[in-house]
Amino acid sequence: MRYLLLLPLLWCLSCKKDSPLDEKPVISFVRIYPDTVKAFTDSIMVEITYEDGDGDIGENNAYVQNLFLTDQRNQLRYGFRVGRIAAEGTPAIRGSMVVVMPYINLINAPGPESTSFTIVLSDRAGHTSNAVVSSPIVVTN
Repeated sequence: MRYLLLLPLLWCLSCKKDSPLDEKPVISFVRIYPDTVKAFTDSIMVEITYEDGDGDIGENNAYVQNLFLTDQRNQLRYGFRVGRIAAEGTPAIRGSMVVVMPYINLINAPGPESTSFTIVLSDRAGHTSNAVVSSPIVVTN
C-alpha cells in the first residue's frame, strides 16, 4: 500500500515545471558610459540585463536587427543585432550584455547636448520587451 501512495508523488515530482519567467523578454538598464562623449569620435557603451522565459533571445541572421536604441533628442532609432544567446529549446535565460554604439552626432552644433536612449529588445518569436530609458549623456563638439 505504501508503494501505491509513493507512485503519485513520484509522478508529480517528475512533471516538467514551467518557467517562472514570461515568454516576453524583460530588460533593465544598468549603465551607459562614458557620460560625456565627443561627437563622431567616441563610442558609447550601454549595459542592460535581460531575462526571457523561453530562451529565444538572439538571431544568427546577420540582416536581422533585434535591439533598438532610440535617441531622445530626435527619436532616431539605431538598430543592432544580438546573436543567438542559447540553443533552440533552452528554457529560461538571464544575463547581461553591453551594446557598443560606434559614435553619435550633434543635432544642433556647436553643442554641448544632453540625451538619453530608450532601449527595447525583440526575441525570435517577435515578442518585444519592456522599454527602459538610459541615464543621460553629454555630447560635445
